[in-house]
Amino acid sequence: MTIEVKLIEFSRNTDGEELATLQLRYPRFIHSEFMTHRMFSRNASSSRAKPFYRWVDEIKNDLAFPEEIFENIPGMQGGKKLLDKEFDLVKKYIQYLASDTIEDLENINDLFYPHKQFINRYLEPFTHIDVIVTSTEWKNFFKLRDHPDADPTIHALASKMKEVLSNAKYKLLKRGEWHLPYVLQNEREQFTREVLCNISAARCARVSYSNHDGTNPVIAGDLQLAKTLREAGHMSPFEHQATPLLDRDQDGFTHKDKYRDLWSGNFRGWVQYRNVI
Repeated sequence: MTIEVKLIEFSRNTDGEELATLQLRYPRFIHSEFMTHRMFSRNASSSRAKPFYRWVDEIKNDLAFPEEIFENIPGMQGGKKLLDKEFDLVKKYIQYLASDTIEDLENINDLFYPHKQFINRYLEPFTHIDVIVTSTEWKNFFKLRDHPDADPTIHALASKMKEVLSNAKYKLLKRGEWHLPYVLQNEREQFTREVLCNISAARCARVSYSNHDGTNPVIAGDLQLAKTLREAGHMSPFEHQATPLLDRDQDGFTHKDKYRDLWSGNFRGWVQYRNVI
């Protein structure tokens, strides 16, 4: 079982409002809980995107397990934690379940060759998901999820996210300067703001700097993907790029309380590129 948290971009405006982008990897079975936090802008890898046998290989190499297992009692939280030897036995049964499921789906695949958007869905309980999340608002998420009453797996995820953010170093941005996940410094020096925002959006849609096949991106391909997303109305990848809503130096304000509740979409103090579009 894998839980990974990687800082992609961390920015602060002159009013002190911080904007962070994280790349996450965690068991897909907690994704519905993560999705309940509406202050997050996010994109996630889709089980429809990869070929069936690539998912099978991932499961064989890194099967998704829960962080901990507790005995069943009434209520949302479990009772006594299973001993290590008991937990290891449960994990073996989960491995048997995954193997049997894969064997049955391979038979379906060989007989009928259904599209991956159908057959991959039945692998989801055993897989991990890659997610990019950008937000100015983390407090409530950590209050609920970095807590002993939370599901142990999402608790472990929240704890790692909190640790990464607490050790992160921000870049100070003024209005007109942009928070651009997955955009390299040499690219920022070559292209216009619009091009950079679209490059970032394409990579956020992939939840990766790299292409799906692992190769380095081609700018023309990124721009074509961004164009396709916009024309189809898939606008969530354009929420991760942002510029400060106000600038203390440019606007000459001194009383922070006057400005602290200015929002753009779900960001406080930052204008999302989606809203610019």
